[in-house]
Amino acid sequence: MRGKALVFSGGGAKGAYEVGVWKAMSELGIDRHIRMVAGTSVGALNAALFAQGDREEALCLWSMISNAHILTSHDVCKSCKAELEEEEKRKLCMQLMQAQRLPLAKTTFAQKAGAVFYKWVVACFISRMERTLSMSLAKALVPCFLDILGELKATHDFQFAVNKTTYFVQSILREGLFSQQGLHQIIDEYYRPQRLLHSPVKMNATAYNTTGRHIEHFNFSAANQSLHKDILLASCAIPFVFDSIAIRGNTYIDGGIPFVGDNTPIDVVYAAGYRDIIAVVLHADEVDIRDFKDAKITIVQPAESLGSAMRSLDFHEDYTRDLIQKGYADGRRIFS
Repeated sequence: MRGKALVFSGGGAKGAYEVGVWKAMSELGIDRHIRMVAGTSVGALNAALFAQGDREEALCLWSMISNAHILTSHDVCKSCKAELEEEEKRKLCMQLMQAQRLPLAKTTFAQKAGAVFYKWVVACFISRMERTLSMSLAKALVPCFLDILGELKATHDFQFAVNKTTYFVQSILREGLFSQQGLHQIIDEYYRPQRLLHSPVKMNATAYNTTGRHIEHFNFSAANQSLHKDILLASCAIPFVFDSIAIRGNTYIDGGIPFVGDNTPIDVVYAAGYRDIIAVVLHADEVDIRDFKDAKITIVQPAESLGSAMRSLDFHEDYTRDLIQKGYADGRRIFS
């Protein structure tokens, strides 16, 4: 197959790095030779923007994005859709620390051990919240901890804590911590189906079909145009974080989930006949290219770590702008 193919990995907020690489490719004229682009999760969103030829819009989106745009809790969606301020975050930490101080007298050894264990879990959560957890994520999680700790303080019933936590996890599995309302708005504003339809660049998105328990690769040229938005949402439906998406009787989640997903779908463009492939990955050593021996695969990956897994949910504009610059620098270094 003549021409090159481009693959974007999934990685949440770290997808800003891919737009920086795209900028470098554009300045060097490499993007003109791309004939197919494939992506998973946020990589699918970037793939759609790339196929549309919207580099400046992509840079604008990723430079202005924020936690308030993406991590919008279901309750917040119905009200102001605003993030917690630093003062609110400190108050939540104080509430948790006060609720942590459970009196352990007049309880059985098992109850004491259970309460101590749960307090340790909350202490870890407080530490994480103070250091890296986003405001929106904190607001979604803290009420559950306060509820459980309040019940422990009153009854010392560790079994209740276990049951309540189990119920909380099950509800997250069903619904996700956050609404995809923000992603809906971004897709409505930036996705141009007609432009994609007439683009010389073919586009593919990956999602995981939980009904059939298999990966599914969606060819946007063949898929019904009315399903494009749902496919993009499905590819980005990170388990626990966002709602799953129903498409024609099947339920879909993020295509890059570990072990069963395909976070860097090189195989899609390879199967389409492309042997000159550029893969932009967000974690070092994520891709094994030994199965593509007759292909020339250029791996673009961060020269330095982009941060912990939690930073994939950090859509603060300072962080995403920094990632754009890192992607641009790595792209210039690799392609020059």
